[in-house]
Amino acid sequence: MVGRLNSCKIVLKKILLGFLLHIILLFIYAVFLTYTNVPERTIPIVTALLGMICVFCISFLTAKAFKKNGLKNGAMMGMLYILIWYFVSSMISNSFSFSTRTVGTILLYILVGIFGGIVGVNMF
Repeated sequence: MVGRLNSCKIVLKKILLGFLLHIILLFIYAVFLTYTNVPERTIPIVTALLGMICVFCISFLTAKAFKKNGLKNGAMMGMLYILIWYFVSSMISNSFSFSTRTVGTILLYILVGIFGGIVGVNMF
């Protein structure tokens, strides 16, 4: 039982770390966007890339902590991260909708998580 509790703590810490990193990166991008001539049409692409960077990082760190099952743990982290992000977004925004693009984004984040998990297990 202690093993499962410790695993849940690791996953929760990494998810929170990912959200904190995402918020910091979004803030840096917002400052960059404010003081440069970068067009606003870059916002969706950059925010998606920043999210994928965060998913890669948390999947990498989780797989490194567990030292096995990088594929499974990475996929789990990618899926948890994006589902929590969508849940929070749906609570905040009235215009939230579920579409094929949403499914594609979820699958992409899972794939990035798998990649991060595989790299995390095999890196060390």
